[in-house]
Amino acid sequence: MRSKPQPKLTPRLVRQGSSLWRLGALALCGCVAQAQAAETLEAATEAAIEDAATLDWVPLDQLTEEQRALVEGVCCGLYIAPTFPEAAALEPGAVLFRGTSSDTAIGAADTGIVDVDEGFEVMQQDIVIQAGNGSYDRNSQVFTLGGNIRLRQDGMLLTGSRASVDQRQGRSEISGASYLLHDIAARGSAQILVYTDADGVITIDNGVYTRCEPGDNSW
Repeated sequence: MRSKPQPKLTPRLVRQGSSLWRLGALALCGCVAQAQAAETLEAATEAAIEDAATLDWVPLDQLTEEQRALVEGVCCGLYIAPTFPEAAALEPGAVLFRGTSSDTAIGAADTGIVDVDEGFEVMQQDIVIQAGNGSYDRNSQVFTLGGNIRLRQDGMLLTGSRASVDQRQGRSEISGASYLLHDIAARGSAQILVYTDADGVITIDNGVYTRCEPGDNSW
């Protein structure tokens, strides 16, 4: 969760072994890139609790006139990320941390670990992390998250069932993951997803990549 702006990268798909793919910086055309067939994904991938694409998809009839002007070709809607005024108002590097703990107040124990039992939420100017529960180790600077995880940065949404976010290394690993890249309308899911801040690369293991609309896996 570093405060520096993240690079805007257009994904590429590079195969590494039988099931590992990387998304980096090369334009893709159309709705034709998939890491594996959808039927293989169903057997191999632990489904994300929430689908990233469905969360931010707005059908054509619910768009404003200005938003409709951004819809390309025969698309039936647009991916629109929600705004977080609290995060936008934070100073660079500042952190807003909240949730419900079994203790009277959220605080760090002698071990330096902060536990949140419900409603885990962390905001910085350029990132928002939400989860059902989680913990933060102040010494290692690692978040461990569980339950309805949403990790948002500009132009990107990642969801999953379990996650580890390493601030020091700038590395996030999510299990039972789904992802959405708003700017190029790309989405997919994976058994394991790794995102690195430094190069803006997403690595997916046992997953799919497509530019079809939600519910359409024909390409």
